[in-house]
Amino acid sequence: MTVDERALREAAEDMFTSLGPLSDLGAELSNTVANVYYRFHVMRQNMANPHSALRMLVGDAKSAKDMRSSVVNVTAGMDTAMNDYKFIATMIESLREARSENQSIGDYLITHALDTFKYRIKNAYEKSGLRRSIERPFCKVDEIGGLYDRMVQVHGETYEL
Repeated sequence: MTVDERALREAAEDMFTSLGPLSDLGAELSNTVANVYYRFHVMRQNMANPHSALRMLVGDAKSAKDMRSSVVNVTAGMDTAMNDYKFIATMIESLREARSENQSIGDYLITHALDTFKYRIKNAYEKSGLRRSIERPFCKVDEIGGLYDRMVQVHGETYEL
């Protein structure tokens, strides 16, 4: 998978400035957070072609219904990218604070964050951990593997002057 280097650099700078290193969150959540920041920055840079930036397929508009469906899908993808970006930093800060007070609650919140941002379990906040664990294997995950590690490398390069 090709990664937009400019968006990667901007996302890394933004993420590390906002949240610092994410190694305390574990590899899985760190990579999910990196994907949230990257999706936002790649979309922001490509507003003329957001469906391509978000790696969304837009079918041939053979009918008005197909065109409306494509527009709705792209709009939903953009909304998701913006909302995830808007709320993930607050969630990570809360998670870190809770984890410093109680390790098991912090671990539960890590799982909850993954269910919300990685697995996209609908209404995860209304479901028990058991229910979400049953749904998790059936969820489609759309993430770039190893993205956090790439951001760590890019962020390190930025400051090696």
